[in-house]
Amino acid sequence: MHEISNIKIIFFLVSVLVITTIIGEFSRIEKIKEGMGAGGLILMFVKLVLCFFQFVFLAFYIIFWMLQFWLLWFYPQFLPWVLKYIVCAVGKFSSIPNCFLWYTMEIVGKILYLPFRITFAILDMILESFEFNIKIQDMIDEAWWFVDDIDHMMYSNGSGFHVVHYPDEIIEKCYTCDVGEFPSLPPFDMKPVNDFVKCIK
Repeated sequence: MHEISNIKIIFFLVSVLVITTIIGEFSRIEKIKEGMGAGGLILMFVKLVLCFFQFVFLAFYIIFWMLQFWLLWFYPQFLPWVLKYIVCAVGKFSSIPNCFLWYTMEIVGKILYLPFRITFAILDMILESFEFNIKIQDMIDEAWWFVDDIDHMMYSNGSGFHVVHYPDEIIEKCYTCDVGEFPSLPPFDMKPVNDFVKCIK
């Protein structure tokens, strides 16, 4: 019983402290001067009450969003996604010895193509300086995409092999991870925040 009365006293003192702090802040914001008219005081009080309710609404909205964040997003969606990502990363790391040849081939290919890429970039800068609307690198990329489309068409029509890709089992073992898309966060509406900021200005 004694503990309950102590809690009531603490709650009362904290409430008084919060209310006096809010009033003090509004007094500072509104620049109350001696001799302020009754109308100004009434308007300030009405604004104080409205802003207080907007603050309470904002606090409840943030608490509700945090509950959604932890209970509906972090534990059921984000943690499983991270665990799948970790398992996949460990699997790819453990398969490095088996995939080393393919990784080496890809690195060597990119190194051999680097002088061409730099040349195309320089030519694109020169053409752009002369205001020619031509991008050589874009044309090369479109040509590769065209070859890639042909490769996929031939593979899907029963050829059973890729011309410009590694075999499917190599891509699956060494390159891809099926972890799904990053789970989207619960939507957060900024209107309560903006309304409260407008109110205290």
